Amino acid sequence: MMRRNSTIVQLRAEGHTLAYIGNVFGITRERVRQIIKENSPHLQSVPSTLLTAPEVARQLGITLPTLYSLMRRRGIKPRLREHVSGRMLWDAEAIRRLELALPKCRICGAPVPSYRFRYCSEECRLEARKYRNWPKEVQERHIARVKRWAMEHPDKHREISRRACKTWYRRRMSGRQYLVVKRNNSIPIGAVVIYAGSARPGWITVAKSDGLCSIPQACLRIIKPQCQNRN
Repeated sequence: MMRRNSTIVQLRAEGHTLAYIGNVFGITRERVRQIIKENSPHLQSVPSTLLTAPEVARQLGITLPTLYSLMRRRGIKPRLREHVSGRMLWDAEAIRRLELALPKCRICGAPVPSYRFRYCSEECRLEARKYRNWPKEVQERHIARVKRWAMEHPDKHREISRRACKTWYRRRMSGRQYLVVKRNNSIPIGAVVIYAGSARPGWITVAKSDGLCSIPQACLRIIKPQCQNRN
């Protein structure tokens, strides 16, 4: 029995598979693994500076199939591979190469987890949908399509541009503060009011303490942020 066990350990050290050894001696692969573990206990201890493949995958936040895929595609090898047990042991340098080979998020540059495709989080995926984060070639194709559509539909393009300008102006003016410099209504001179919309040409709707009112634009002066901070 001892001779058989030593022969099994020797065959495993030569690189034979568990299935091959089991077929030679008429035992299962699991029994071969148990015999190897019982007769080579010194191989089961891992140095403190080395990590096994499951520990490396846990540290990098990926699955074992992803780890094996990186090894195949990038040609990254572990620091040590035991012939008897077949375990892969990784040192800090090999782990660093694995981390550099991980796919990076297109927005923040963080490693992409194994359960995601291109972005590390839902926030980065939503951020990538914004125009300023599109790739340069995608932006150029989009601009070409917009120009072609504008030439084919000039009336619709003019109407959309007009609505976009109004929306931009409303957002830009939202929350802006004005100082009353002329008395042409119930608001006293020197009062500070907040922009609330455009009533008609030359007039501005402002918010005051008791509600909304329209004031001629000539009676107001914009309070710039730096002037406001000085006060």
